[in-house]
Amino acid sequence: MPRKSGVVRKPARSNPPREALTRIAEVIGRGGTPERVAREVQSIVTGWRADAEMDQGEVDEYLAQCSESLAEGIEAARTQIDDADSSDKAAAAQGARSLAALEAAYRAMSDTSRH
Repeated sequence: MPRKSGVVRKPARSNPPREALTRIAEVIGRGGTPERVAREVQSIVTGWRADAEMDQGEVDEYLAQCSESLAEGIEAARTQIDDADSSDKAAAAQGARSLAALEAAYRAMSDTSRH
């Protein structure tokens, strides 16, 4: 039977920006509309702002990190659309939907960072 040490381990600190971006990517991946994605972002930010353990400066930092990552994602999506085979209409439509959802996420994240 293994002995238990007297050391209590703290749970690993979560990475809220990464978790938020993962949630946003999941909604986009499921075909979420720009409006649905914006609501998800608002829900994430509302949760951060309501979390008593989070300093508001920390929340602002998370918002900036997410906004930066979303901006990079938008640029990558635009490049991918530009490089895609224009004869594949389904892929072009999917790319346009994903780009619109990313742009909505970026706008929602940017709008909430001003409040």
